[in-house]
Amino acid sequence: MLGLIGLYGLARIVTRNQPRILMYHRFSEFSTPGRVSRRAFESQIQHLAQYYSPVTMTDLVKGLRGELRLKSNSIAITVDDGYYDFYTVAYPILKKYQVPATVFVTTKFVDGDFWLWPDKISYVLNSLSEIRDEIQLGGRQLPPGLMTPAYKKIVWQAIVEYLLTRPENEKLEWINKFASQQHLIIPDAPADDYRAVTWEQLREMEEEGIDIGGHTVTHPSLGRVSSSQLREEVVNCKKELDQQLILRERQFCYPNGQRQDYTDEAKTVVSEAGFGSAVVAFNDSKCLSDLYELRRYTSSEDQFQFMKAVSGVEFLASIINNSNSRLSWSY
Repeated sequence: MLGLIGLYGLARIVTRNQPRILMYHRFSEFSTPGRVSRRAFESQIQHLAQYYSPVTMTDLVKGLRGELRLKSNSIAITVDDGYYDFYTVAYPILKKYQVPATVFVTTKFVDGDFWLWPDKISYVLNSLSEIRDEIQLGGRQLPPGLMTPAYKKIVWQAIVEYLLTRPENEKLEWINKFASQQHLIIPDAPADDYRAVTWEQLREMEEEGIDIGGHTVTHPSLGRVSSSQLREEVVNCKKELDQQLILRERQFCYPNGQRQDYTDEAKTVVSEAGFGSAVVAFNDSKCLSDLYELRRYTSSEDQFQFMKAVSGVEFLASIINNSNSRLSWSY
């Protein structure tokens, strides 16, 4: 353990002039798979406040453009989607330690009557005691089974990975058909565990130093939509943010954020819409060299993963090995 602590400290010194972007998604009061608990997040924020210089994405981008001098060990905390648990769990901790962060919101989700599609799958699986028929995933079949935690995780992972490869309209049709086969009706508005923050809460948090960025209107993969839908998703997202919140520079986040989820056209549209930058959901040796493909490092409940990401160990590994690390979807 002492050796690891020394390695983290050394990495922090060596990479002090290389800003990094941390990526979070969901939070919980207690330890829950796929989420960061209140206890773990507070410990992480205490660490960042003590050893690093947290900044918003907008200030980070200004620093990259040469408009602002960034301090050593600058770190930007980013949170995708805009779930309500950011407001109830993460935001009070950030406020307590006066640490800024950036939340990328899906605007129709914030409107309150729209589900993020992976949550529909979770809702269906959590409503079942068993699956009685094979699940068809293209050329692959999943066997039926009792809905144990292990089986549920396998099914959720397989469905999400399959649907990530499908066009948006086909993806939504598959989910609705799957729910119907299980004799379930998905409510029009998200259930409480899947709901978003409100515009009023976003306005409150923005006044307290939280940066609000764009994450499209409906969260499609921008690498799998038509040119017209691409423009609608990005431009209308920016318009809604400008209408609901105060006018200021904002940053963007590609949904899913893998290489297949954005294109050169998407980068151009994001820039033309007025966003100052865009982030992806993986890291590699390109780091922060392109304002519209800024790399991020995954943070999580796992302290080892958090320390690798924040200290610069992952950054150094990607430079030395010219490697990359992608976001791994988890239930």
